[in-house]
Amino acid sequence: MDIWDKKKRSEVMSKIRSKNTKPEMALRKALFARGYRYRVNYKKLPGKPDIVFPKYKIAIFVHGCFWHGHEKGCIDSHIPKTNIEYWSEKIRKNKERDENNIARILSMEWKVLIIWDCEIQQKNNIELLIQTIIELMEPPISYR
Repeated sequence: MDIWDKKKRSEVMSKIRSKNTKPEMALRKALFARGYRYRVNYKKLPGKPDIVFPKYKIAIFVHGCFWHGHEKGCIDSHIPKTNIEYWSEKIRKNKERDENNIARILSMEWKVLIIWDCEIQQKNNIELLIQTIIELMEPPISYR
């Protein structure tokens, strides 16, 4: 059972943003502070990735654990106890859309990185995430 009535729940849900979320802003701020420049919500790629490095052909999606159905035992990834059928279908469709967008970007020979909200929130994890992004920027080693 929901703790709020329908009107209050609707008001709360309407304030949830799809762009410039706190986790996304934290990652962008950390990248910018290290001198990395990027594009935001890049419309030239399917799904408008949150952060893009066009020069390196890297697309980064910062996924909210609830909205995108993070499955790795994440505390934020759950189906609400009210309107279960609606939320299950909503999250399933989000995951399906994500998979299609990622497949299309990969077919364009781009690299795709999914970063989950809970990964950014973990202490000191942002450094590891940035290191992962930097490693994607490096060209593969050629042994000729």
